[in-house]
Amino acid sequence: MSSRRWARFGRPIFMVLAMITEGLAATGGQRPTDEPVVRVDYRERLTERQTRRLDVDRHAAETRWRTMVDIIDRATVVIDDVQRQWLERGRRADLEPREPLDDGTLVFSRVRDGDHVPPDVAREREAIERVRTAGILEELRAWARDPIGMRPIGDRNGPMFRDHPDELGDARRLTQLRVASMRLALTEGDLGEVADAFTDVLALARAFSGQTNLLDQLVAGAMFQLATRELRQELTESRFPEPVARRLLDALTAPAWGASLELAVERERLVFRDLVQRVFSDDGHGDGVFVPGAAARLAGVSGAEAPPEVIGSRRDHLETHDAQLQPFIAAARRGMEPGWLRLEVASVDDPALPLVDQMIPAVDTLFQQAVMAAFHLEATRVMVAIEIYHDRHGTPPLELAELTPEILPTLPLDPMNGRPFVYGRRPDGSYALHGCGADGVDHGGAFPERDPRGLERGNDTRVIFGRNRLPTPQ
Repeated sequence: MSSRRWARFGRPIFMVLAMITEGLAATGGQRPTDEPVVRVDYRERLTERQTRRLDVDRHAAETRWRTMVDIIDRATVVIDDVQRQWLERGRRADLEPREPLDDGTLVFSRVRDGDHVPPDVAREREAIERVRTAGILEELRAWARDPIGMRPIGDRNGPMFRDHPDELGDARRLTQLRVASMRLALTEGDLGEVADAFTDVLALARAFSGQTNLLDQLVAGAMFQLATRELRQELTESRFPEPVARRLLDALTAPAWGASLELAVERERLVFRDLVQRVFSDDGHGDGVFVPGAAARLAGVSGAEAPPEVIGSRRDHLETHDAQLQPFIAAARRGMEPGWLRLEVASVDDPALPLVDQMIPAVDTLFQQAVMAAFHLEATRVMVAIEIYHDRHGTPPLELAELTPEILPTLPLDPMNGRPFVYGRRPDGSYALHGCGADGVDHGGAFPERDPRGLERGNDTRVIFGRNRLPTPQ
């Protein structure tokens, strides 16, 4: 068969054979057993799919991931050391430690001296300088040029539901430190450092968004929103020359998500299948009964005390769990749409299926946050494009259409409703820009974005007004 004919017919044949192989491995062609048997390595299967999705060399991608983790670990050592030193100074000065304000930008805990809260700028500045002196920022910037990596498989023997991405907490602290770098660099007039720090944060976010764990995806979305929110504040406070703004626009134009949400949902499906093969017997034809003793050996699994006859069959659990996730798999395959904001996980109120309710993750939250992260990215792209136009012409555009095709190939749409952002230039030369929420109704940006630093803006309202407002049920 010619290579062209194979390209046409060979791939579908390969996919069908792969599906048959998966079915045989998971359900059929096996000797019946009264005890659970781990027949399928779902971790390896998921990693193979991730490799194809990212279109990377697995070994090289795992090496890039280890490089990132090493950078995060060394930055964390510095941050922790600075934190310890400042807390010790606070104790010597009889200052009371307290938790940071929940604005997502603070690296360190605050200390209270009566009603006075000392600023965190000094310790942030010290941590940034020490991380820089150690060469960590230079390594981070070099790594950020190609951030798509893959977390190597760790424990191959334990249940998948126990796998936890340990790097997330420290990665968030490094993200906060780089956002603090953006803020401090702006006060010092170093706009190039603003662009460097912003690019670093987006690279970290993209690296985690390329993983299959739901927590990775959620943290990646939070990183995107944190960085873009800070940048919009700074675009409001200062003028950015075109060379710097172009760097920001290039960073925002790079693909936002390394792996599709379909792969994240697929992981949850495989996590459940991995659990089922560990707590159900196998009749060799895709069915079996619940084995309480096996479940009891897996701490955290419900139903361990129930007699087998009370618990539904292996097939019932698998089919019900698949049905729960199917709307999300279908939505992910269609691509991002406003309807993602209305997806909800349906509860399974069936005492015979305790594992299904226990193992259905918050995938609806994942889809909703993906829309919000895309909203923040697209809105920020518009603001940066306006900044480039302003630098070229000395004034913002009269309408957003003037940004195309000279600066943007097409106008970004609001992912929450699929419509253009609302824009208007004011007589004093400032402008207003906002989205309309999921219902697509223009309420004039009635809910301004919170400013964590309480800056006084006067009449300058060049900020995004975003709200996750769902349509009122009829």
